[in-house]
Amino acid sequence: MRRTRVSRIDIRAEVFLTRVPGRFLRAGGSLSRRVPVAHAGERGRPRRPAAPEQSGPCGCPARRKGRRVVEPWADDDVASFVDTQLETLTGHGDDLAPISADRGAEIVAAVRAAGRRRLVGPAIRLACATWAVVAPSADRRWWGELAEAGEDVAITGRDPEGLIELLHRSGTAFARAGDRTAADDQWRRAFALTQRLGDHDRSAHLLHLVGDLRRAGGSLGRALTAFFELVRVHAEQNDRLGLAAALTEVGVTMARTGRVTDADYFLRRAGEALPSGADVPPSALLRHAATLVGLGRAWDGRGAHAAAMPCYSQALAELVDVDDYAAEDVRVLLAAAAERRRG
Repeated sequence: MRRTRVSRIDIRAEVFLTRVPGRFLRAGGSLSRRVPVAHAGERGRPRRPAAPEQSGPCGCPARRKGRRVVEPWADDDVASFVDTQLETLTGHGDDLAPISADRGAEIVAAVRAAGRRRLVGPAIRLACATWAVVAPSADRRWWGELAEAGEDVAITGRDPEGLIELLHRSGTAFARAGDRTAADDQWRRAFALTQRLGDHDRSAHLLHLVGDLRRAGGSLGRALTAFFELVRVHAEQNDRLGLAAALTEVGVTMARTGRVTDADYFLRRAGEALPSGADVPPSALLRHAATLVGLGRAWDGRGAHAAAMPCYSQALAELVDVDDYAAEDVRVLLAAAAERRRG
């Protein structure tokens, strides 16, 4: 049996993650991967017989063996193909587009080919652009290959920022497709990287995505885990506005579990964490007030009208100088709760 020569690549970054058969491996210090040196058609390994040529979606040649694309490009052709694909994909703007399995296979092959030629930036941009526009209804059999190809390029190219972006965008695509498990995994891995790099803003954003995803899927206990971690992230940075938002999410999730007393405690803490005066943007006050109204409704639903009234009162105090219409709605709720309490 012919042995393929391999080299050992040590990636001296605690944050990097890589794939081993079917799983991801996280290393605490350095990460080692066994990567084949010789690829098909390169020195050290004989080229396989060429399959019949077919034209790619942009006129670039593509040879196929089954569903896999066997790379036929010269260096200049790879760069040209990647640029053409990027132009096509970014032309969709914010609209999603169905991508067939055949075209997806060609994109995967182009990402890998660009990575082998050390075109790390273009390869990552192509993968990210694909994740940004691929429609949930598209054939998803090639999605796993695209995720692996892009991440391999970022890891071997020592580009942690690119890896974060790939994980973020692929997680978003999986979430759009309803695959919460894959989305959760991708976002959590991206969060681990941002933590190591000290990127507070992106860490918080990714944790918020994870918490929302879990709560929407009914995994309320796991959602609380994410939101409590979000509280920690903001507290470590002394970010009072972020801390108030995180405590609000904890309170909302507690209310969803039926733990209304605990929800009230955390929402009151959120109100105390909010900075006062002009430092608080109206959007933060509106969101916090809306959460307080939701808690008040939860108390009302349990018949605890006396507990609902302070929630409405605090929400009204936050809204009175921000949104007159919303403030009037809360006045109606407060009056109704007072009426029910009296009798």
